[in-house]
Amino acid sequence: MKYSQIDNTLFIKNRKNFAKKLDANSVAFFNSNDIYPISADSTLPFEQHRDIFYLSGIDQEESILVLFPDSVNKNFKEILFIRETNDHIVHWEGEKLTKSDASKISGIKNVHWLGKFDEILSKILKEADHVYINTNEQYNFANNQVTKSWGTATAKQLEDSFWTQQDSDDGLMPDDKEVGDVKVEGLKTQKKKIVKQQASGLLAPTDWYVVKATEVADYNVPANILSFRADVRTKSNEMETQIDACTTVDELKALYEYTEQEDGTITRPLPEFPKEVI
Repeated sequence: MKYSQIDNTLFIKNRKNFAKKLDANSVAFFNSNDIYPISADSTLPFEQHRDIFYLSGIDQEESILVLFPDSVNKNFKEILFIRETNDHIVHWEGEKLTKSDASKISGIKNVHWLGKFDEILSKILKEADHVYINTNEQYNFANNQVTKSWGTATAKQLEDSFWTQQDSDDGLMPDDKEVGDVKVEGLKTQKKKIVKQQASGLLAPTDWYVVKATEVADYNVPANILSFRADVRTKSNEMETQIDACTTVDELKALYEYTEQEDGTITRPLPEFPKEVI
C-alpha cells in the first residue's frame, strides 16, 4: 500500500464540513483523475484527484462521489460509484476495491458499481436545484511540453435524452429500459411535470363536486366551481405551451423571472394559476 489505512472518521468529518458550505438543495459530483498513457502498453503511476480523496479516501481510478445532503431520499445523500471488477481485471491490472472495501474506507453506506451511475443520476437531478461539478485537470504531452487543461461543466439539458442502441450494446442500459425510453428528463419535461402537479393540487379540493354531480341526478356543480376548474386547466395548458416553445435554457429561465410593472404590480411572463376557491 502507498500508506497506512486512514480512519474513515476523517472523511466523514470532511464531508460534513463540506455539506455545510453547499447552497440549499445542491448536489456535488467529484470524479477520479484519469490514467495517463505514456506508450502503447504503459501508463504513469495513478495519482488520485485530491478532492475526491479528501472527501472519501478512495484512491482508485473511475470512481465518482456524489454528495446531496438535502435529498429527500436518504439513499441519495452520499453515494459512491466504483469500477466493477472481474477475474480478467484482477489478472491484468491487479486487485480492485469491492463495494465492501469502498464502504469501509470511506464510511459511505451506499456504494454502487459505476454502471448504475446514469440510472441514479437521472433521479438525483430531478430533485436538485444546484449542481456542482469539479472540472478534472487534463495533462497532455506534445512537442516536449506538458500542458494542463480542464474539463467543462455542462448545465442541465433543455430536452430529454433517450437510451440508445449504443447504450444497450455497451451494457449501460438498465434491464427495465428499452431503446428509445427517456434516459434523463430535460428541464422542459421537469417544469411541465411541476405545472401538472400544481394544477392537480388545485383541482383536488373541488373534485367532490364533480363526483357528486355524476352520482346525484338533480345536483349541479356550482358555476363558480366550474369556472375555477376550467381556468386552472386553461392556465396549465398555456404554461406548458410556453415552456415547450423555449429553445434555450435562458428563454426558459426568463419565463419565471418576475419584474415590477409601471402600475407597481409584479408579474412574470409565465401565467399564474387562479386563486383557490374558498
